[in-house]
Amino acid sequence: MMSPRSHWKPIALACCSTILVVVVGAVVFGHWGTQSSESRAADSSAGDPSSGVPQSADVKKDVPPRGTPSGTNGGGMPAGSLSKMQRGPQSGVSSDSHSDSSSLWPAPGPHHDAEVRHRIASLSFRLAQRDRSTSNAAILATLEKPLDMTFPNETPLEDVIKYIGQVTKKNENDEFPGIPIYVDPVGLNEAEKTSTSPVILDLHGVPLKTTLRLLLKQLDLAYCVKDGVLIISSLEGILDELMEADEQLRFIERQ
Repeated sequence: MMSPRSHWKPIALACCSTILVVVVGAVVFGHWGTQSSESRAADSSAGDPSSGVPQSADVKKDVPPRGTPSGTNGGGMPAGSLSKMQRGPQSGVSSDSHSDSSSLWPAPGPHHDAEVRHRIASLSFRLAQRDRSTSNAAILATLEKPLDMTFPNETPLEDVIKYIGQVTKKNENDEFPGIPIYVDPVGLNEAEKTSTSPVILDLHGVPLKTTLRLLLKQLDLAYCVKDGVLIISSLEGILDELMEADEQLRFIERQ
């Protein structure tokens, strides 16, 4: 017959085994729960800029496009650099004085040259209406008169300019000595032309302002009248001259 002590021994062993399993399970579960909580906290703080934790690569913002060098714009052009197509108002002019004329400067694009020519024509007309200079008025009046251009064969630009200067001179008793013409060497260089670049034009009875425009257009050049001189330069150079003249008139008109 089994004694009472022998009867309780298996029961005690079973209870101890159960308690041990529960304790081990609790320890393992608690450790796993702690790691999960830390992982969730790290994930949530990665998207929060105020947490001080660096963002993951898939949520970073304001990253420059691949291949864009430091200090350049999206097109690879050094920041702040200006091409010849971005000539603008002179740095010596205050910002409030050129706020209107600076909007005349066209952005580079497929129709840049045509847009520059349109703005040159528009600004030239407006300046002629406001300018009270007698020297400029005399040149503009001469440009309105017909002048035969008989250059059916290729003729150097400098020869045509000499011809214009000579035929616009009046008799010795007249105070107007002819149109003084200045060819901007920087403008020629920008247009990749020289004073000997050839032109062709054979027109009769057409105003000089028209024939001169057609001649210069063959060389990607243009002209304007400023300070008593007819200036020939690149499209950008002429627009720059006109914008500067506009600033000068604005300053005078504010006095």
